[in-house]
Amino acid sequence: MRPADELIDDMRKMQEDSKADILAIVVGFEHGSEMVFGNDAGMRSKAVSQLEDLIARGGNPIGIIGLKQDPGKMDFLISPFPEHDRAWAEEILKKVNKAVMDQMIERGFGHRVS
Repeated sequence: MRPADELIDDMRKMQEDSKADILAIVVGFEHGSEMVFGNDAGMRSKAVSQLEDLIARGGNPIGIIGLKQDPGKMDFLISPFPEHDRAWAEEILKKVNKAVMDQMIERGFGHRVS
């Protein structure tokens, strides 16, 4: 796995390229996951420190998830890190994205479209 600062830089580049409103690195653990936010340049050192701490506790950075809002719609983004099997990483990132989306809907930030 690449160093934490390179992974944070990947997230910042994705933000610049996609114009996403929010991005997070998903760090997997045996029984769950945690997210590191910080695509804002002013938060870089804090994000690197948080990611290093999660890795030191046995976490495995899997990839980046994000949200891009446009009038009337929200797009969820996923980008697995190339160090992982793509299908495996995409499956995990999609599950995390679904959990985030479910929480947003539960809290009144949107609704499901069939």
